[in-house]
Amino acid sequence: MSVPEDIRAVPRPTNSVVFNSGSNGLKQYSVRMHNGYKHVEGKPSQPTFGPVIGYIINHQFVQCVQPTKLDMPEIASYGSSALVYSVAEDLYQDLLKVYQPNEALTLMALAGVRVVKPHVSNARAAKEYRSTFLQVYYPKAALSENTIGKLLEAVGENQTKQAEFYKARLMRAVGNHLAVDGTLIQDDSRINDLSAYSRKSRVKNSKDISLMYAYDIERREPVCASVFPGNRPDTSAYPEFIRTNDIRDAIIIDDTGFSAASIRAELADRPDLHYLTPLRRNDSRITNNGMLVFDHVLTNTDEVVYAHKELIQKSKTGRKTWLYSFCNTSKANAEFRGFGAAAKKSGRGVIDPVDYVKKRDFSGVIVFESDLDADLELIYQCYKDRWLIELAFRRYKGSLELDSTKVQSDYSIIGAELVNFVSTVITCRILKKAEHAGVLDEMTYGEMMDDLFQARRKTAAPEDPASQDGQWSCAAMIDFELMEKLGLSRPAVKIGTGKPGRPRKKPALVTSPSVETEVPRPDQSTDQGTSSDDQSPETPGSVKRGPGRPRKYPPKDPDAPKRGPGRPRKYPPKDPNAPKRGPGRPRKYPPKDPNAPKRGPGRPRKYPPKEPNVPKRGPGRPRKEKTI
Repeated sequence: MSVPEDIRAVPRPTNSVVFNSGSNGLKQYSVRMHNGYKHVEGKPSQPTFGPVIGYIINHQFVQCVQPTKLDMPEIASYGSSALVYSVAEDLYQDLLKVYQPNEALTLMALAGVRVVKPHVSNARAAKEYRSTFLQVYYPKAALSENTIGKLLEAVGENQTKQAEFYKARLMRAVGNHLAVDGTLIQDDSRINDLSAYSRKSRVKNSKDISLMYAYDIERREPVCASVFPGNRPDTSAYPEFIRTNDIRDAIIIDDTGFSAASIRAELADRPDLHYLTPLRRNDSRITNNGMLVFDHVLTNTDEVVYAHKELIQKSKTGRKTWLYSFCNTSKANAEFRGFGAAAKKSGRGVIDPVDYVKKRDFSGVIVFESDLDADLELIYQCYKDRWLIELAFRRYKGSLELDSTKVQSDYSIIGAELVNFVSTVITCRILKKAEHAGVLDEMTYGEMMDDLFQARRKTAAPEDPASQDGQWSCAAMIDFELMEKLGLSRPAVKIGTGKPGRPRKKPALVTSPSVETEVPRPDQSTDQGTSSDDQSPETPGSVKRGPGRPRKYPPKDPDAPKRGPGRPRKYPPKDPNAPKRGPGRPRKYPPKDPNAPKRGPGRPRKYPPKEPNVPKRGPGRPRKEKTI
């Protein structure tokens, strides 16, 4: 299509050609550079053109600019992403040992997104990923909704790799004390077999799945996990959990819902595996073995705790069984008061004597069954530390908001729980780091993550950030002090180490003490016509002035007698031989004559008294005399 004459007449770069695309848009007339002619044997020469360098728009040449789509935004949220990256390196390495690099990268990036932005859906994971520094630490992660769904499905199908990953986590455990417990996660899906009604469900008419965790008490973080149907009791899932994760060398501290009898086969195959299981208060072994009669008081706790230990039997496998009982007096008093308060609140005021005796004997008592012969203090400390797994579940459902599944199929749920496990480990480590830095003494976990998310930084900035390196975005107030406490940013370097205050002026010239010369004042000039401030203190024969303000008065004579303490006298001292003045204020007037007659009572007369023989004046005003 031909190009109009007025379009071809528009000024443009030399050796350029205008093309007409035939459309009516802004890019109808494109401009390309003419690159010469291409010669082919037996054919006429053909002109060659380069790429589009601009367009003719409104009879003006407009040069092409770089497209706005970049590999990553120029500015992204830094603080919370850097905190996640600082504690998750070994998790990423363990994922790389099991999964393909692109799969491990996507799983790690998705877990980081769920820590930085809790309750994020798979459809919005890519958006949150591009708005944070996770795209710098885990670059080019595929986080579209379809890609995440396919990856979680594939991860859930291959549970052998999950077991290898959890085994690597168990190998990194510091100690051998593992707390095992389960929790329910809401899932109302109709297309999977894991979703089922549970008697322990907190939401009426809602289905759940059962999630079981093993928690390392020493490191204070989970080490492995398994997913079971929601209607499966913990007792039946207990042995399968041990076999799936191949737990061998540990002391398992479980809850009352678990049974030691259900794992006898696992204990026989694993001689280094031990258990510590609390008994229900209606268990007959408590009263039959006298576990309510205490003979020890623990010394490793601030509370008063009575304890007792009893060997009850020896099994056919050669394992002995011990019972450990503890009574916390503080909890006992609280339970016993609650029993009476409940009876009082009911309005009857009558209690059953049998219930009273049972409540009195069992208040504050907890009894453990174990195949481990250990000290009473150690068993009680394990029991107290078991509460940490409850805190981990609270972070799982509260801080990460993972109280419901976001996928449907069985395999997707299993794969999603692997990502949730990594997110939970990261959250536990962030809390430990924040507690060690003293940050949680001033704010909550949620407030800390919100403040860190507001710290925005240029994605092309140097890797080692500093608080004042000029690479931060001023769109929001950035708490540099918080990031410095957490080791996410280097503090600003203070220039100069001098004393605070106004800088000192140039010192005046002071001659040697052996030469009796005057020290010129700063406002006076020297004999050479220059100010004393212009003299250098390094002049030969001069000494530096001592610190402090120059003397205003000459120094005192060291041989002069010292003045006594107190303020100087304003008046001369009194004569010690002079008679002392009487008490009270000095007299203002002379004393009265004691022989003078006393004045009568009342006010003194102002006018003299009238004569008694003078007739009284009539009533009314006196008559005035008329003048003629």
